[in-house]
Amino acid sequence: MAERLQAYKVTEEGVEHPFRDSVVTNLVKLVDILPKLNVTADVELERLAAQVRTSLVVDPQELRKSEAVRTEIARSAAAIADRMAAYMGGYSAPAHGPSGSEGRAT
Repeated sequence: MAERLQAYKVTEEGVEHPFRDSVVTNLVKLVDILPKLNVTADVELERLAAQVRTSLVVDPQELRKSEAVRTEIARSAAAIADRMAAYMGGYSAPAHGPSGSEGRAT
């Protein structure tokens, strides 16, 4: 999600690197199924799922309209992905900052 939101740019020619609503709807689906997959009742995984729901589930149209909202959600998504790395087989997101500077992204 962070990668898709950071890549999204509105230019005079139109939108570069658009994203689909599924960037958000797929997260909703994942968070809805996580409790069933958490067979060990891992409290940290439950916290991360709750954080995804409260921090990242945003109207895709709002993400397209507001650069500030898009930037904040991208940062939150990157931070959550870093915390979830252990659950994703040690996945480490590529480094990208909101203005092209170094940072974390997913």
